[in-house]
Order: sequence, then C-alpha cells, then structure tokens
Amino acid sequence: MGENNMFNYVALTAATCPFSNRQAALETMHAFAQDCREHGAGRVLFGNVISGRYPDHLLFIQQFERLENFQNVVEMIPSNKNYGKMANELGVAVTGRNIMQVKDVPFDPVLEPKPEYLALTFAHLKNQDEQTFLGHMRDSATVFKSNGAQTLRMARIFSGDPVGAYVLGVTYPNMEAIDKTYLGLAGHAPFQTMAQGIDVQMRSITKIAGLLA
Repeated sequence: MGENNMFNYVALTAATCPFSNRQAALETMHAFAQDCREHGAGRVLFGNVISGRYPDHLLFIQQFERLENFQNVVEMIPSNKNYGKMANELGVAVTGRNIMQVKDVPFDPVLEPKPEYLALTFAHLKNQDEQTFLGHMRDSATVFKSNGAQTLRMARIFSGDPVGAYVLGVTYPNMEAIDKTYLGLAGHAPFQTMAQGIDVQMRSITKIAGLLA
C-alpha cells in the first residue's frame, strides 16, 4: 500500500516573514520542526513559497498518525522557545492553517537525496465522486513516479480554507522532474479524465528548506 498507511493527517501552516529575517526564520524553523517531532509529529517539511497565490510565504507541513499527536504539538507551542523566537523576534506571522485527512493513494517515497521542491494543488470536485476521483489518482501515481516524483500525498481539508478541498502534494528533486511529470500527465487518459472533473483553486511551488522524517 505504500507510505500512506503511516500518516493519516496533515497540518499545513502558512506565514509571512520580513525578507531580512527569512534565513534566520528558516533556521529557527528547523529547530522548531525537531521540537514538533519530539511531541508527536511524523514527517515535517518546511520551506519558502516561490510561485502561486502567496509567493514568499513560509510553509510548515507536519504529518501525523493520529489527531492526538497534533494536539500534543499545539499544546507545547505557547511555551516553545523556537516558536516564540519566530513570532516575537523574527516577525513570522501565521496567515492560515489547514488540517487535512489523508486519502488512500499509495506511493513509495524516495527521501534520499532530499527533495528540493514541493508542488501543491488545491481543488474541489465538481462532477465526480470521491471514489472515482481517487481511482483516477491511483491510476496516475505511476506517471508521477516514473518522471521523478519522490513523494506523493492526497488529503482533504476538514478545517481551514478552502474547507472540503482536496490537496495534492508532490515533492521533486528538481524543476526538470516537475516539467517531465506534467508532460507525462498530459498524455495519461485517467489523469485527464480526473482533471475534467475538478475545479482547481490554486497551484504553488515551494522551495524546500528542510525535511525531517
């Protein structure tokens, strides 16, 4: 079944940060990611958004086996020195947070070498049900894999904006792999059928600064 059995929930947090403090914020975010791991987060990824609706935002993504693990992280934040440094000294300001439930789209991850880019797509279904939608995504996973994608996760937002949207997150080693994947998907019938039945809300690319697994 691939890695999707490992994690059932994803928390995605977006934030602004003054440009002059961005490098220091990313370094502090690495320490904060370690704190989150110690309190129940599984894989943690963070970086800087370089394209999409919110360029130059910072992105912090945690994956959890259970919501109780997410609660443990939330409860440690008020007293966490690294979070306090980001908020009070470096000007990091949270602009949004989504909590998502992972859907079953198996994909075996490749984490070495570390992925360099994360592509996110937010979409609502418009004329297909979830079972059909996920079936097309499962049929398309091999296209992502064969063109260089390193990890793939499908989830649905149940808290945050846009609520009810599906989020596809795929990591890549370089921009060339992103380009090859989109070219491959253009000729893949199941993906094109799926694409006709969704309303894309946003696409973005994030330059990954850190990945703790």
